[in-house]
Order: sequence, then structure tokens, then C-alpha cells
Amino acid sequence: MHSRTADIAAVTSKGIERVQDTLVRTALEEAYGSRAALSVMTTAQNVFRRLTASRVPIEVLARFVSGWRSTHGTSLFVSGLIVRLQREAQLADLSARTLLFESAAEVGEIIAEDTGVDDTPHNELFTRFADRVVGDDRWKLSAYSMPACEQFRKYVKQERLAGPIEEAILVTAASESWNSGEYSYCEPVMRQWMRAVLGHSNEALDDAIAYVSHHTGDVELGHFLHALDGWALYCKAKGKTADPGKVRQVFESYFDHLQGPFRELELLLETA
Repeated sequence: MHSRTADIAAVTSKGIERVQDTLVRTALEEAYGSRAALSVMTTAQNVFRRLTASRVPIEVLARFVSGWRSTHGTSLFVSGLIVRLQREAQLADLSARTLLFESAAEVGEIIAEDTGVDDTPHNELFTRFADRVVGDDRWKLSAYSMPACEQFRKYVKQERLAGPIEEAILVTAASESWNSGEYSYCEPVMRQWMRAVLGHSNEALDDAIAYVSHHTGDVELGHFLHALDGWALYCKAKGKTADPGKVRQVFESYFDHLQGPFRELELLLETA
């Protein structure tokens, strides 16, 4: 079962086009042209094609939902990054303090929807989505956890909560950029699959798939731009150049880490 949908790269490129700094824009284009990015985009798109091609056993769906959740439900770690920025601001001189608080404010805009400030809290939306896909809440049990997906979650946690703050912001930018493409790619095929294969009525579908649809298009692209603005402000506060080379390095590392969980999900569906 397939639906007309833009591939991941086509969506992420729209966000890159909005980046004002030419050198940063070039670095992002190069990162998305890297072997790591091309590989994980191919794997991720194959995962969603396999998932939505036919009916999948409930036990496999529970493991898929559990694993996919681990790669995405990380807004708590963005909150932790904001705390780190605010603490650094409190210790800085006046000029740097203002810039650091502004950086924290930009990072805060990334999770305004996730936390429920501007939307239904996204953990609630995900629970609704997962329960409707699986049919119950068994996916919450540790028995359904996916090791590579959990390892990726630990990587994101470590980067945002304990890694250098500049890299922590850029990892967050990479996540938001990637998410814009992933969610926009999978939403149409999931919507068709949930209607035609899982049997959701048109009336129930919008409610069931809200977690996915709320992350498509300009929402995640806007978060990506907030992250880059937060990064530029942080660098300015620290009296350092915002280095496009670091952008490329962090983004390529993010894509490399992302390959493991998507390959794990692909293998899960291949053997279903």
C-alpha cells in the first residue's frame, strides 16, 4: 500500500532553504548528501513502506511502536538543555547573560507544542496513536523495547544533558530537521494504512493520527530554525564563530547514530 508523498530529503531541503547564512546552508546540504544521511533516509523510508504494506502481527506492531517512540520522545532532554543554558547565563557577565537567555528562549520554542504549552502534550498524543495502532497499551511494557532504539535514545540524552552545550543545541537542530522529513514522509502512508488495513473510520482517523500529523510541515521546520538561531546566539555569547563545519560534523554524526534504530526496525518488519 503506497500513497503519494514527498521523500524525506525533499522536505528537509525546504528547511535548509530558509537558513540565511550561506555557509551554514551549504554545510547542511553537504551533511544531507553524506553517505550516512543517504543510507538512513533509504532505510527509514523502507521501514514505513514495509510497515504499511499489509497487516502486521500485533506483537510486531507493539515492538515497532515501542522502538519508534524511543527515537522521538526526547523533549524532556530539551528541557534539560534549557536549564543548562539558563544556569550558564546566571554565571555570565551582563552582555553574555542576555545572549544566553535569548539562546535558551529559542531552544524553548522547540518544545512549546510537545510540552502542552501550545498543543495537547505530545506524550498524550503518542499514547493515543500507539493504543489505536496496537489495539491496547502492551507496547509500554519493557518486554517490547528495542535495544538499538533505546541506545539511540541514550545517545540523545547524553548529548543534550552532559555534552558540550554547543553540540547539544546542534544535535537538537539535527533532530528537528530530520523529524520534519520523517513525519512528513510517513504521515500520508500511515493515514492510508490506518484507514484501509487497520479499519479506522474517517471520523476517528484524525484523532488517532494526530501525533504524527502535528509534526509535519512547518511545525518541525520552525523548530529546526529556532535551534539554529539558539546555536548562533550561544556562539555569540561565548565570543566564538558559529562554525559551519561543526554543523556538518554534528549532523552527520546524528545520521550515523540514527542508522542503528532504523535498521533494527527494518529487520523487525522483514521477519514479521
